[in-house]
Amino acid sequence: MCIVIMPSSPVIDSMDSNSNDHITHKHTMYKMAMFTIMIILSVVISYADRTNMAITIIPIGDEFKWTERDKGLVLGSFFLGYLMTQVVGGWLSDGNNGGVVLAGGVFAWSLFTLITPFTITKLKIPGAVISRIGLGMAEGVGYPSVHAMLTTRIPMQSMNMMVATVNSMSYVGAVIALLVSAPLAASMGWRFVFWLFGGVGMVWVIPWLVYIYYFDYHLHNEPIHVLAEDRKPMSPGTRRRLLAQKQTPANPDLRDNQNNGPVPKKRLLQDKHVLAMFACYYANTWGFWMIMSWLPTYLKDRFGSDLKDLGWLSLFPYLMQGVVGLAAGALADRVMLKHNNDLSMKRKFRLVAQGVAMIIPGVLLIIMLMVKDLYASVGIMTTAMALNALSSVGVGINHFDLAPEQAGFLYGVMNTIGVVPGLVGVPLTGWIVAGLGSKMGWPIGFAIASLHYIIGYTIWFWFGSFEKIKV
Repeated sequence: MCIVIMPSSPVIDSMDSNSNDHITHKHTMYKMAMFTIMIILSVVISYADRTNMAITIIPIGDEFKWTERDKGLVLGSFFLGYLMTQVVGGWLSDGNNGGVVLAGGVFAWSLFTLITPFTITKLKIPGAVISRIGLGMAEGVGYPSVHAMLTTRIPMQSMNMMVATVNSMSYVGAVIALLVSAPLAASMGWRFVFWLFGGVGMVWVIPWLVYIYYFDYHLHNEPIHVLAEDRKPMSPGTRRRLLAQKQTPANPDLRDNQNNGPVPKKRLLQDKHVLAMFACYYANTWGFWMIMSWLPTYLKDRFGSDLKDLGWLSLFPYLMQGVVGLAAGALADRVMLKHNNDLSMKRKFRLVAQGVAMIIPGVLLIIMLMVKDLYASVGIMTTAMALNALSSVGVGINHFDLAPEQAGFLYGVMNTIGVVPGLVGVPLTGWIVAGLGSKMGWPIGFAIASLHYIIGYTIWFWFGSFEKIKV
């Protein structure tokens, strides 16, 4: 089949240009909307699959007579797998491969979710550990692949809102898991929880594969006349290659670096500003993982809450995190746009947001231990976690400031470091509570988290940077 290009005239060229611009704009907007929806759903599914164990481990522990040490081992094993694939996931995703990496990750973690009841029933604690490690390995590629795709698809002036939206959807996933898991486990048994959540993930993979084929690899990415200027038929591979050459990154920092190349990875990982970001992120995730993993158990242990009540009591912190995170993203984009992305304003905004996200929650965790009322404790915890959502426009987006062209890789390393608190802190808390008892164990566990918040923020305040690292 031949492609015929008609002789041009100024009038025809103008009409064709306007028509093509209109079609391309509509196509781009549709593509962006679909991308946003599918990414949001993937994050919701990811956090729902990892969070449901916080509820189901209670009836599982009752059925198989597990101790707090056993539960801590099972909860912490997820992070061992999660630790293994962060960097690899980011490295594979940088460029145009993020969609395929994400598809493989969602399929794998949904599969491990589905088989969790079987492995626990047959192998008990070793089976639970194996399933959680596998789940963690599969989910480990999720966030790095998403952040790699954001770099090339989202304009920098909208990046705060998009990152905040992605982070907020993680809280929505946790809320769904807590809301659904408790009543399902009480009425239909804990095994059904894993079957339901794993099945939802499998269903998501199908439209996502259609999306990445149609939008990332199909001819419709550009009008046909743009790709066929030489009047010769082209294979799909040639079309994709030419299209890749014509594409312009949404982020202007990437365009600036096209000639110079990215910052060498070794130099990037030795930069003091990057190390300060890693330290702050590590400290921030210590408190987050501890609360996410142990909050239902803490409420049951401290106040004797019923299993049916744990779901809705535990959801309020995550719900408010989502709301505050979205508001913070919108505010950050508005402030940066108003001040033309001024470096001084960016520094002030990021530092204030992160300070509120870590210092105040650090104090509130200590205050919560002094409160003897269930609902007051939930209220304090909700406030602490809601404020912590501001980290999505603080240290949580700092890697886009420092090295946007390697956002996937850098986030993979950062999130690997952020997994260590889950791998170490979650089982450590279980050991402390089991060894010292609830009366002393929980205060020590929360005090450690509070100390992490304060020290981590102090390091980033003094050594953090918000300017792109030069090649």
